[in-house]
Amino acid sequence: IVETPQAAARRLSARMLQSGYAPAGLHEYRDADGHPVFWRIRLKHPDTGDKWIRPMQWDGVGYVVGEPSKPEAGSVLYRLPDLLADTAAPVWIVEGETCADALAKAGKRATTSGSSASAEGADWSPLKGRSVIVWPDHDGAGSKYADAVTAKLRVLGCVVQRVDAAAL
Repeated sequence: IVETPQAAARRLSARMLQSGYAPAGLHEYRDADGHPVFWRIRLKHPDTGDKWIRPMQWDGVGYVVGEPSKPEAGSVLYRLPDLLADTAAPVWIVEGETCADALAKAGKRATTSGSSASAEGADWSPLKGRSVIVWPDHDGAGSKYADAVTAKLRVLGCVVQRVDAAAL
């Protein structure tokens, strides 16, 4: 019997769950053809707000903590098949899967490369020439992430707008 990604996430995070963390999400990263590449387990402690975030992959035998080896171009973007389904739509880029999911639920094409430190390791080429709105978190890490993403996208000929989180 093959373990489900949900069961694997519970197993791999069992120690943290026992210490009081609660599940906050299991985010599936898929390639352009819709095949799962890896998942990101997200837990949050209800009292402290501390986060525990780990990648999980299928290694051919079972689910293990870690991301697969990155292709030369970089890691896949979150919600990639959705981005490719309508290449005329503007793409919203945020810092984290939860924000991308919220925008997608509101009918927007949204993605992230993962965390504030993940911009350099991602494959942004599927967004080449697209209209993009970068919405950073309102902190130093968010600003740094937005700067890195914007630089990558401008090289790809994207029209980049940036939300000023301080003005909201």
